[in-house]
Amino acid sequence: MKYDKSRIKSIKKPPREGNSFFTRLLTPLINILSGKELIVNHMANSGLCGPYTLTSENIDIIVTRISPGAYALGYTDNSGTFIIQYVGRSDNNVNNRLKSWVGKYRQFKVSYFNSPKEAFEKECTLYHDFGGTDNKEHPARPENSYWLCPICKIFG
Repeated sequence: MKYDKSRIKSIKKPPREGNSFFTRLLTPLINILSGKELIVNHMANSGLCGPYTLTSENIDIIVTRISPGAYALGYTDNSGTFIIQYVGRSDNNVNNRLKSWVGKYRQFKVSYFNSPKEAFEKECTLYHDFGGTDNKEHPARPENSYWLCPICKIFG
């Protein structure tokens, strides 16, 4: 039996209005400039879990895996915004690394990563997005690695 294309009704997809790259990129800007939309706290999101009070007990309750991870240290201001003061990572055990900061900062946010490279890349992204005031230098890459920062492409 031969396949007869003429017997199948064509299904037209609805047009994807407003879904082009430039439309998605420019519409918010046009709305702001035209006064249709106000700029209201369009702050970058860290993508980390928290904030939690920075105590050894809380770290053990929240950070239960032995894993690479990235974190942000800081405090929550009166408006409820987490203020990042320092960003860091651990290449193998983020629980232990966080405990070294107890007593120096009030709160933390944290996330696990599957590899030291992923943790390094997240730390770099946090550094560039938030630039914790206590981070004096760009995050360092692990010894004997040739990884580049995903943002500025420098050697960490």
